[in-house]
Amino acid sequence: MSQQKSDQNTRKIKQRKRTLFYFYAISSRLDSGSTLQIVNDYSRLSEANWHVHLAAFHANINDRERLSLYIQPQRGPSLTIHNHKDRQKYTNRLILIVDFLQWLITNLANEKVCVLREDKHLGLIKAFQKIADFKLVSEIHEAGLPETSRSGKRGNFQGFLNSLDGILLTSNAQKAHIKTKEYSLPNCIILHNGVELRIFAQAKRKSNGHKIITYTGMFNPWKNIPLLFQSLQRLPEEYSLRIAGGKMNCLDSSRYIQNLCTEYGVADRVDFRGYVLRENLAQEVLSGSSVLAVPLDNSISAMYATSPMKLIEYLATQIPIVAVNAPSIRSIVTEKEALLCDANPEAFAKAITNACNEDQTQRVRHANELAKLYDHGNRAEQLSSWLEILPRRSQKPEKGYRKKE
Repeated sequence: MSQQKSDQNTRKIKQRKRTLFYFYAISSRLDSGSTLQIVNDYSRLSEANWHVHLAAFHANINDRERLSLYIQPQRGPSLTIHNHKDRQKYTNRLILIVDFLQWLITNLANEKVCVLREDKHLGLIKAFQKIADFKLVSEIHEAGLPETSRSGKRGNFQGFLNSLDGILLTSNAQKAHIKTKEYSLPNCIILHNGVELRIFAQAKRKSNGHKIITYTGMFNPWKNIPLLFQSLQRLPEEYSLRIAGGKMNCLDSSRYIQNLCTEYGVADRVDFRGYVLRENLAQEVLSGSSVLAVPLDNSISAMYATSPMKLIEYLATQIPIVAVNAPSIRSIVTEKEALLCDANPEAFAKAITNACNEDQTQRVRHANELAKLYDHGNRAEQLSSWLEILPRRSQKPEKGYRKKE
């Protein structure tokens, strides 16, 4: 009789739907790295037998359609996009909470996982966890380290970690840095940002003649965009700089690049393409480049927190890579896949020259092999397996814990 009851319980567990809610308001404009990362990674998770829920906010119907078109080729059968009109910050947050509560209510009998971005909204979600059973996971990015997170600045980073059932790190450098601060991590997995191999493998290298250095991405201070201009200033006239990035239809991004052009006297050698949609990036921007650049500064965010999406995308192309030799970079590549150098213009310019003038066939081949590990499908499978066996944390958070400095 007991065996029969055990078999019935096993069947019930197998029949439980696995569902995940990503508690973050994403923009349907798709003009930020965070939005693209969430959409790419979690739409693929829906193909691995997870019912994934994302909340998206659009300024107009064109933005909503843009998200729908972008996500369609990689959309699993179990992906739900909660579409909303973009309003004020606190109104959007209230809408996000309503979506979350509806998700909880409709999935009371199912296996549930809520994913936070760093420690944002931690107190609110912990309150809901007292009345509903779900696993709580935090995904760590640039604002998730002891020096950059809200809980860390308040002296309660360990309390944040103790509140989680699991933590998703996006870089080996993140884990090493947190460990050096003597914090105790919960159950964790390290998954770098993913790449759409079929898109970026189309990017071919410029074979000869004029040399083009290309950068794609955002212009956050720690990304050290001035390093590109300082390096270009030190290179011969046959070198030029191509940039695509910043925010969509943003005058501030254009002014920022124009000011750098003026400051370093290289305006006639810089081709600024503005914001280019991700699906067009390989063909319209990367193809025809001589070298792809990943500059960073020496900040905590750059050294330890970031997992550069651009670097992983670059790996899938046929073009050599020059990157700053930071722990965050070395957690992804070695000298076998990219030319690594110090974050100063002389070293960066020399690495660019070497990448353009020396045979890079072997490096590119190694880079392409490495890129396969970061395919979105592979990432989703690893995440699914980890979430499935992730246990609920039994102990309660240490109230008022403050790490001794």
